[in-house]
Amino acid sequence: MLRQASKRVAVSVAVLAAGASAAAYNDEGTKRAIYFNYHALPALAHYRWTEWRTSGLSEKEQDEALERLHVKYAPVAEKVVRELKGFYIKLGQMGSTRADFIAEPYLKVCERLQDDCPNIDYSEVKAIVEKALGRPMGEVFLSFDEESLGSASIGQTHAARLKDDGQEVVVKVQYPWVERLFRSDVATIRFFCKLAQPEHLPFIDEIERAFATEFDYTREAKSMQKVGDNMRKYFSKKVVVPRPLEHLCKKNIIVMEYLHGIKLVDAMRAQWEAIAARHGKTLEELKNSFPDRQSYTGGTGGASVAFWISGKLSYFADLLTNMTIFFINAVKFVPRMLGANIRYTPQVWPRKLLNPYQLMDTLLEVHGHQVLHDGLFNGDCHPGNILMLDDGRIGLIDYGQIAEISFEDRRKLARLILCLAEGHRNNIIQAFRDMGFKTKKSDEDVCYKSAVVFFDRDSRDVTEGMNIQRFLEVLSQRDPVVCFPQAFIMSARTVALLKGLGTVLNVPVSVASAWCTKAKELQN
Repeated sequence: MLRQASKRVAVSVAVLAAGASAAAYNDEGTKRAIYFNYHALPALAHYRWTEWRTSGLSEKEQDEALERLHVKYAPVAEKVVRELKGFYIKLGQMGSTRADFIAEPYLKVCERLQDDCPNIDYSEVKAIVEKALGRPMGEVFLSFDEESLGSASIGQTHAARLKDDGQEVVVKVQYPWVERLFRSDVATIRFFCKLAQPEHLPFIDEIERAFATEFDYTREAKSMQKVGDNMRKYFSKKVVVPRPLEHLCKKNIIVMEYLHGIKLVDAMRAQWEAIAARHGKTLEELKNSFPDRQSYTGGTGGASVAFWISGKLSYFADLLTNMTIFFINAVKFVPRMLGANIRYTPQVWPRKLLNPYQLMDTLLEVHGHQVLHDGLFNGDCHPGNILMLDDGRIGLIDYGQIAEISFEDRRKLARLILCLAEGHRNNIIQAFRDMGFKTKKSDEDVCYKSAVVFFDRDSRDVTEGMNIQRFLEVLSQRDPVVCFPQAFIMSARTVALLKGLGTVLNVPVSVASAWCTKAKELQN
């Protein structure tokens, strides 16, 4: 247990602040590596010393000792990430989806990094926008909010209104320093990953390739338009992709349609808080009463129907309450007309509950369509990029890390998805190997479990009761991966992010089951 917790610490620190490297591409990169080392290495040494010091104690005492370190060093890690920004923030955002293996104090930092990142001043934003457009902002925008809507790893967004037609838009502005520091930061991250967790190197390499494309916002605008066109053909009633105004999009700014809504995770949190208050519980107490999604291996249909019924019952219960309140207020009407100081009883507005199972089904269906049908998909569908819109649809934003997969590779992936959905072990192994997956010893059990974890689910029946990070380390120790084909890394990352969304929504996810129908269509 201690070893698992210690590894968990390494993952948390790596995700939040990346690693240390003696190599740097420029003087500023060297300073950034030194800054990281100054803060992170003492923390890691403290964790290792605690591991050695508590090795003879009980499991409970070991966990308590590590928890104290989590509480102590999570703020340090957050300080480092916010200071270094850029690619470090991107890794933190990715970590925000994996509550199943990121230690809680670090997870809270990751969640804050989804949308609460360091900003640049409005004066700098104004200068960037005017230089990119080649004219004063007043000639393009009727209004431009000085306060940002949100900030992320490489840029921040502002609400604005166009001068020509008054359309509400969002302007995304890239930080001027972020591309310059990218290479040295990745070198730092790769060095740490090579030392601490070499099994993740293929994913780091692919993330580097994908992240490098984010610096050209004109490319992102074109990708957003293509994905939006694809989604509007099939899912216009379920999801919305903002339309870019391509004539105003430049290498370092994007102007796009404004989507009215809030982040999906914030909408769900507000709903859970309201339900908790209604039952006299705290949010934590309510969450502790949820079923364990990691131990659930079946489909979500029954649970989704149950949640829908529960929502309808709550809705009609509120209507019944309002009818009662109406009659009570009717009785109070005459005394009030005669001057009595009597207050009307306020009504309770009927609630329409968000169904997390239906929302998760929609997200799985939409991204499965992008991967298997369109071959053009968003490789960065973390919670910060998913909105709950005012009209009840889901908003899908941020297309900097768009990925493409060829028809032939989609057919190979579809075959694996079908084998996973059917549960045929030998067929799964063969399909995964046909995709190009190789391990050093060709251990069939490692191949089978890797296929399930990377492209279907990571419930405890698969991970043998371990958290996913520890399980991958065990597989690597048994038989390390020597080839994970580049063509499938971004689709595997999308699957991982979707599973992470399941964790955030507390919904059990089997990607193979959700994508099975689309895989059959592709095979046929």
